[in-house]
Amino acid sequence: MAEALLRTVDLARHFGGLKAVDGVSIDLAPGEIHAVIGPNGAGKSTLINLLSGDLVPSSGSVLLAGQEIGGSPAWKLARLGIGRSYQRVNIFKELGVGENVALAVQARMVVPRELFAPAHRRGDLLERGKEALARAGLGAVDLRRPASALAHGEQRQLEIAMTLAMEPRLLLLDEPLAGLGPEESERMVPLLRSLAADHGVLLVEHDMDVVFTVADRITVMVNGRVLAQGSVEQIRSNQAVRDAYLGDS
Repeated sequence: MAEALLRTVDLARHFGGLKAVDGVSIDLAPGEIHAVIGPNGAGKSTLINLLSGDLVPSSGSVLLAGQEIGGSPAWKLARLGIGRSYQRVNIFKELGVGENVALAVQARMVVPRELFAPAHRRGDLLERGKEALARAGLGAVDLRRPASALAHGEQRQLEIAMTLAMEPRLLLLDEPLAGLGPEESERMVPLLRSLAADHGVLLVEHDMDVVFTVADRITVMVNGRVLAQGSVEQIRSNQAVRDAYLGDS
């Protein structure tokens, strides 16, 4: 296995007596899609919140390319190359498609004064934003089109484009297929695969058909702990995973 881009060691987050994440250890290599699955309440979204800086670990380590980052704020992790999407679409629906990606490019800049320049008037921002839109499958969309006018699946793609515009090396995707119909979900599969070409991808998803199609490795969580880890076939054939989550079908 390649050197880990992301590694967690005995990572934990407790809320009083509730152990939402309890001693989770995961390795994610560059170019890999590592899916995290499990029933509702298993701790999957809490895990992503710990990795993205939205929550501070109670204990354990988070390493990005060997550097300890556990407990760092979200803005710092974004600068270090961690991008994430959310269960609910997180875009500026009142703004145009081009403005959304331009703002994402602008947020990645390290010169503070640039943050206050109108994003839609910066041609360089729009050009970089166009590249991200093309990667996300929205290259033909009118940049002036309000984000609110996009179909739900296209809004999901726009959110991914905004994440890509921030030039991450690690993508944390929290249920990117939530709310999508079968045709929209099918269109997302090649997009997810393409993202692994130059990113490590941690994918939390309930659509098992998609998970088994795109994942290189899978971690199964139940009650905050790791029940099993392995390849798609190893997880498919694991009786404990079938009993706890997948079922016999």
